[in-house]
Amino acid sequence: MLAAPGNEWRSAFDGKSFAGWRDPSKLDPAGDSWEIADGCFRTNPNPGLLEDLESVDEYMDFEFSFDWKIEKGGNSGVKYSIAERIFFENEKAGWAQGKRVPGRSFRAGTRGQQYLSACEFQLIEDSEPWKPMQKTGALYGLAAPETAANAATGEWHTGLLKKQGMSVEHWINGKRVLAIQLDSPEIEANLKKNPSRLEAYKKSLTRRSTIALQNHGGSMAWFRNLKIR
Repeated sequence: MLAAPGNEWRSAFDGKSFAGWRDPSKLDPAGDSWEIADGCFRTNPNPGLLEDLESVDEYMDFEFSFDWKIEKGGNSGVKYSIAERIFFENEKAGWAQGKRVPGRSFRAGTRGQQYLSACEFQLIEDSEPWKPMQKTGALYGLAAPETAANAATGEWHTGLLKKQGMSVEHWINGKRVLAIQLDSPEIEANLKKNPSRLEAYKKSLTRRSTIALQNHGGSMAWFRNLKIR
């Protein structure tokens, strides 16, 4: 089990403002993927600019505690060790038809998307027949949870992300569901089919990174009681 970083917990969300987070409405162009309601960060399921909500501060070794809830059919996550920021411009409804653009600049009449390629603590409705590496608690697409999260849709749950060096643990409701080394052969094998992503991933492990809450689009997710140390 990982040792605690040794600092006191501090609040990472005051429940009423984007203080400590990159306020989407202050970016250029202004984003509409996130709002604050009832003391929660809440996703807009159908924004004009789809993007995750990133912290202002960057971290290397940390513990991040958060309460989360998703609706039926929901899909979200917590991202860390961010490797790339990729921008897409979508001319059609949905998010599957986007073309890559060089930065946060989108033509009028299109829908923009900023995609963060990163490690992701997956949060999803597990009643669907997902592959093991897609289930709640997984390191999405890279490592399956060792223990089922059993996190019912529509209810509040507490997640805990622990990172120290290459060691990572995902916890849900006081139960550790995954423990892995980010530089493990298992993860490298899963990334080898995409050499450019593997290279970016390896570089991300050696630098500090923001933490991001995911708006996957198409469904609502809520986050509250965010704490870090």
